[in-house]
Amino acid sequence: MGRPSRFWINSFLICYLLLQILLPLRAIARNKFETRGDFSWNMYSQSYRCRVHYFLLKPDAQPEPVPYRVAFRDVKDSSKICHTDTLPRFHEWLCEELEVRDQGYSLRADINCSLSNGPYIPLVNPNVDVCTAPHFGILVP
Repeated sequence: MGRPSRFWINSFLICYLLLQILLPLRAIARNKFETRGDFSWNMYSQSYRCRVHYFLLKPDAQPEPVPYRVAFRDVKDSSKICHTDTLPRFHEWLCEELEVRDQGYSLRADINCSLSNGPYIPLVNPNVDVCTAPHFGILVP
């Protein structure tokens, strides 16, 4: 078996370098509010921060904070749900876990996210019950 030719070595190196350059550009082209982009090369291409607060309104209209983060290992993991493609499933799960519908409670969410230190944009309508609102209260862009 002989040595690989210089053509194949150069071709491999060029393909590898192109891959390393082009993959991070994908994260910039995709909207982080819509879908996650926090893996592999996309991890550091843009910063994404969210302020998340859930409140349970009881029949006497007294708001009670919901410690939604108990479902996650740490705060970083909880931020992975704050995208319009994953948030509906989390809201559905949260409504079932809290048994909101059975007790006549109203679950409200105040979620605002910022992309690359830009202005915070609301992802959820804070004035609706996420368990009964269309698309679980998520503001679709």
